[in-house]
Parts: sequence; structure tokens; C-alpha cells
Amino acid sequence: RVTVLGHHRELAALLITSFAFGFAHVVSYLFEDLGIFTIALNTLAVALDGALFYGAYRATGTLWVPILLHGLGDFGRFLQPGSNGATHGAMSTGDTIASLTLIIGAALALALVVSLARQDHRSRRGSRSTPSPDS
Repeated sequence: RVTVLGHHRELAALLITSFAFGFAHVVSYLFEDLGIFTIALNTLAVALDGALFYGAYRATGTLWVPILLHGLGDFGRFLQPGSNGATHGAMSTGDTIASLTLIIGAALALALVVSLARQDHRSRRGSRSTPSPDS
């Protein structure tokens, strides 16, 4: 079984798999009439979800937790009301919740990145101070 984590340090594995998740989910946007900024922003937002799913997988050791989180997120987006003319340019409650969710997700993903970077740094520092078996 070959995994990204088997070939890279933890932080690199997180970034590679998160952005692969993001790109895989927004490839359909390339066939729509969306600007590059919108596509990039959506890719980043979905990659943040991917980072959170990666963290959930690493914390629990099972794919069922990220799968459940993914399903709940999709269900929440399905239930989110579409924009209608009643808001007259103001943010709807659904838009506010979506923005808040994105901010919280970004903060959690950033905390995960910092944590994994520190773990990788400690791991590299520990492997340098460990004497080799032939000495």
C-alpha cells in the first residue's frame, strides 16, 4: 500500500492531499463561465475542507469520520437557502453562516498546518540528534 505520507513528511502529505481534494472537486468549474479568481477561491475553500478531513483521519485512524463529515457538509450545503430578491443586496442568513463556516474552517486548517509543521520540525531535529547504528 503506497501512501503520500509514506513518501513525504506530515505537512507535505497534508498539503498534497488537501489540494488534490480541492482540484478534484472544482474541475467542473473549468467548463463553466467562471473567472479564474472564482475558480481559485473555490479550490482553496474545498482544499480547506480537505485539510480538515485529513486531520480527522489522522486523529481517528479511520476513513469513516472524514466521510461522515464530508456527507454532513454536503447535506448542509444542500439545505442552505439560495439567494433571493428579498435581501436587496444584503447578506442572507445562509450567506452569513457559510462565511462563518469558512472562517472557522480556515482557522482550524491553519492550526493543523502549524501543528504539523512543528511536529515535522521536532521529528527532523530528533533524527539529527540520534546517533547512527554504526557509530
